[in-house]
Amino acid sequence: MTSIADPQPNKNASVDVWVTWFWSAFLPAWLKQVRDNESIGYLDLLDENAQPTQNNRRTVLAQARLLFTFSHLALLSKTPLFVEAASVTREVLPLFQKASGGSARARDRKGQVTAEADDTLALL
Repeated sequence: MTSIADPQPNKNASVDVWVTWFWSAFLPAWLKQVRDNESIGYLDLLDENAQPTQNNRRTVLAQARLLFTFSHLALLSKTPLFVEAASVTREVLPLFQKASGGSARARDRKGQVTAEADDTLALL
């Protein structure tokens, strides 16, 4: 299996080399892999081959966790890529809000209600 950001540093490379690779190669490649520009937010889960396991479903939990992570990455690095990633997740979260309060558990890739009844349950 190959990484989504090959080539990886040599296994004996220094920590600094691995950190640089992670920030400059792996994270940007991962962001490209989990973002479908034709859909809302970011994919929830990739398999071992970096392919989406649920292309048509986004969960509020995954989007909220990604917003937290991307926001911190943006604050730490000031990198426009992470600022943009945080903006994408921030903009998608209102699609999960329910008029009755709380948030729906999941939406489809276009932000609409999924076919799963449990996905409409309000989370507080």
